Amino acid sequence: MLHDRASAPHQKLDDLIRQKLIERKRVLDFSMFLDPVPNEADIEDLLPADAYIAAFNKAYSKELNGVTLAIGELGSQPRMVERINQWLKGKGIALMKDGGFNHYRVAQAILPALTATSLNTEELARFERLFTRIADVL
Repeated sequence: MLHDRASAPHQKLDDLIRQKLIERKRVLDFSMFLDPVPNEADIEDLLPADAYIAAFNKAYSKELNGVTLAIGELGSQPRMVERINQWLKGKGIALMKDGGFNHYRVAQAILPALTATSLNTEELARFERLFTRIADVL
């Protein structure tokens, strides 16, 4: 099982482990593949920040009406998604009724940019560690 890591423990996940429905060694989270290991992490945090921001700006260019997000404008929150949400809130931009943005829309925009030649050695190594670890626990 590969999941996001939140600062608060996942009670349901702990219950599954306690009930022996899943082994602890088979539970992975995205923070395990970042250095230093943050308290919170999503899959978006494994991606190059500049590529993710470019994809966000592209995916929402119409709605942002000429406003673009720059990496230097992001706050210090460890999760990229939350950093973007904070930026949106600070700018008074509502992309969704309840705030935030559609992560899947940005994922579609970033996919073409993620190639073996566009990722640096560290970024490729991060994904190699992820896939190796998944294979090890299967």
